[in-house]
Amino acid sequence: MEGPICYTLLGGLLFTLAQPGTDLLPGVFFGLFLLLVALKGKGPREAFLLGLLFGVAHFGTLLWWLAPTIHEYGNLPLALAVPVIGLLVIYLSIYLG
Repeated sequence: MEGPICYTLLGGLLFTLAQPGTDLLPGVFFGLFLLLVALKGKGPREAFLLGLLFGVAHFGTLLWWLAPTIHEYGNLPLALAVPVIGLLVIYLSIYLG
């Protein structure tokens, strides 16, 4: 199962790199292609978990800046801000799963 997991993680990272400001728009297509390659031949449970992992890789690298922002401007200790963002990342990843 190492191949599909690596494809899924790399696809999530490429999907993040394709956001505006990076000029790496083809990353969207390569990221989704890697996800589809990883999903080939998988059952519903495995496909959900790989989609969830894709979402965690994507949203985890996309929303990293929220933790220091909440710490700085929301006066929430960093030790609490990071798990709060982790819950947000998992919540958003469920939609991709």
